[in-house]
Amino acid sequence: MSLKHDIVGLVERQFDGDVQAALSFALADLSIDVDCTLAGALNNVRLGVLSELRGEVDALSAGTLKDALEQALDLAEGAITALRGMGETISIACLEDELEIIEARLDDFMDLVEDSTEISCTNAGRLLILAKPIEQRYDYLEYIASKVRLYAREGVKGELASLLRRTVLDLADGKRPDYLHDLDELLTRVEGYRGTMIKEEEADRIRDKADLLLRKVSENGTKKSCDLDLSRTVAGIDLDGALSWEMGDYRAPSKDVCTTGLEIGAGFDDEDWGISINYEQEQRDYADRLKDNGDRISRSLDLALSWEGDPWAAAGSVLFDSEFYPNDVDDEIESDRVAQAIAAIQGLIAGVQGLGLPAAVEESLLKELGEEGAEGALMTGDRREAVDCLEDFIDEVYDAKWDGEVTPDAAQVLIDRALSILPRKKIRQIRIPLSLDFPFYSGEMTLAVEWEEKLYPAHSLLNWSTTTEKMDYTRKEGTSTLSGYVKHEELIYPNADAKDRSLTEWEGQAKSPLESCDLELTLFRQETTYPHATSKDKYVEKVDLEIDFDLSPVSITANLTEKLTRYLNDVAKSLSKETHITLSASWEVGEGTFQVNLSNETKRTYVAPVAAISTDETRKIEFSWAGDVTDDLKISLSSAWKDVVAWEDPATKSHELTLQIEFDLSI
Repeated sequence: MSLKHDIVGLVERQFDGDVQAALSFALADLSIDVDCTLAGALNNVRLGVLSELRGEVDALSAGTLKDALEQALDLAEGAITALRGMGETISIACLEDELEIIEARLDDFMDLVEDSTEISCTNAGRLLILAKPIEQRYDYLEYIASKVRLYAREGVKGELASLLRRTVLDLADGKRPDYLHDLDELLTRVEGYRGTMIKEEEADRIRDKADLLLRKVSENGTKKSCDLDLSRTVAGIDLDGALSWEMGDYRAPSKDVCTTGLEIGAGFDDEDWGISINYEQEQRDYADRLKDNGDRISRSLDLALSWEGDPWAAAGSVLFDSEFYPNDVDDEIESDRVAQAIAAIQGLIAGVQGLGLPAAVEESLLKELGEEGAEGALMTGDRREAVDCLEDFIDEVYDAKWDGEVTPDAAQVLIDRALSILPRKKIRQIRIPLSLDFPFYSGEMTLAVEWEEKLYPAHSLLNWSTTTEKMDYTRKEGTSTLSGYVKHEELIYPNADAKDRSLTEWEGQAKSPLESCDLELTLFRQETTYPHATSKDKYVEKVDLEIDFDLSPVSITANLTEKLTRYLNDVAKSLSKETHITLSASWEVGEGTFQVNLSNETKRTYVAPVAAISTDETRKIEFSWAGDVTDDLKISLSSAWKDVVAWEDPATKSHELTLQIEFDLSI
């Protein structure tokens, strides 16, 4: 259970619970583990109403601001009263007009509060915290009404206007169950009318807004999952397999997703060496068209080999990953599919010509497909333009179907054929890391090299490869430890060389326990260069010092960090220096631990060419206590105060105070 408050009051209640069942047994030499979970969530967010805003305004001192706020609320409430009087037979245009008045007046209300200097920050915050979500809900409902007016047929406009009017009034009255039921019904009806009584893409936009309105008030639902693990050893080879399934069932359809997974692995370890191979596959399927682009099939294969001959050790692996999004259209026709796509487009052209469409419609569709469209683009090597033309063709078919110039069956055939030509998002990745460990000058050295390549067959501008070399060294002298590394990385974009990057960095660290404290010093330097965009070159240098005192029964930690960042080839960009100082102390109080944290962070920015300086400072104090009240009840309390100020503009100063209480009860 969790409860969230703000300066107005309770804003969110969430109740989470789950039931778990686990079963393990052996069948011959096969070990089997089964885990099943049913989890539920009941999450309710405050459904604000105008009367709450009215109450806050009534508490303000008399003045011009209060009068203006009351006038804005009067006009918004007047529009709601007008809707009540219009009855169930309201027209969608009248509904939209009244919603525009409500939304505009609430916008005015918030502008007045934000611009005012007559009221305190606390009172302004209370008004805005209440007003913003209320205004947003009416704004979304006005958006839906607009889409219905513009893109729904006359036969359903009255029905949907009546439903939307009821939704608005239930929202205005704060009737949460009725409001949620109205949104559920709106989602169902619009889905049923999609493509017949409401234009396809507009129906999707309406449902997306209704889904969002649901999630902003309540995310009630359940999630079911089951995992099956199998393992067996045959002739010294360890075999493992796993199947997983997870299903979400929520009130908001965009959260409903089914995910299935498969894992298979085998490994063998000898005295000095080992080898393993693992394969994983996952399929994610969203139940609703709102999230179709999120459907995904991913696969990975990992082959690893290791060898250890004391004091030397080596390891290497090859990893292949692929992702396929069957409903996510990508940016360009794949280079190896151009000839196939041209042939398919020519077949689609013949299909359009054979339908006997009105001359103007046929001419427009063929223009998107022929020499001036997708086919011509592919002939000249413009694989991105070909995708744009095919998508325009699909949009025109939808429009022709809506206007009755193409029959629904013929339109669907053309759309399906065009969709089959369009590319889908694919990602392929290969990674080869190699490492060698060996003794070096009384310490341990690790040399590592890694090559990685990521390919997007239908979006070649994103293709990249990188090579990384890294050397780590660690040495212990008594109780002290010296360590550090040097790394170099080259990142190459073969089709977008402006993003090519070279990075070199090193870090050194020394740890030493002294008589009354532990000391740790870290030095870091990094230089990043862009061969084809030198203005982005950057240099970073950082020093970090930490001291830990153990003054029983109190433990104290002090930390000082300084970081310098500058751009090497762009005089117009700033140089900045950040200083961060923290001091924390903890000790046992009662049955728990009390902790105090103090921090001060200062950022100075030097702006060229006039060398102007701006300084931002953040101060923070935190207190916390966590402990066991009983064997079954744990409580943690924390409070934090934060102060932020820009030295050159004190008016931007802000304060923040938070209080958090957590209970952990075992039953």
